Amino acid sequence: MTALPLNSVVATSYKTSDGDLFIKGFAVPGDRGNVAKVQVTLDDGKSWHDAEIIYQEGRWSWTLWEAKLPCDTDSGIVRSCATDTTGNEQPREGIWNVRGVAYNGWGVGKW
Repeated sequence: MTALPLNSVVATSYKTSDGDLFIKGFAVPGDRGNVAKVQVTLDDGKSWHDAEIIYQEGRWSWTLWEAKLPCDTDSGIVRSCATDTTGNEQPREGIWNVRGVAYNGWGVGKW
């Protein structure tokens, strides 16, 4: 294994005082290209919203991202999906293995 697969993770998600959902996370590039965008969904992939990339420094850098979305529920699940500069998209489900090495299914968070 010389490179990890394209991946994104939801690190935190919470309701703000104004009723929006604030989401933060990170993404790492695979072997094909740097992270071009990260999107989040509150409805299991029916609709996607672009997250803002707030830090990315060079080819092998972690990419930090965040998003703020209107949300009218008190709890739920948010998922993230990264796309790299060559158009490769993070899969919904990663390939399972005994040690969980390089799992790269959609990131998942709860609020």
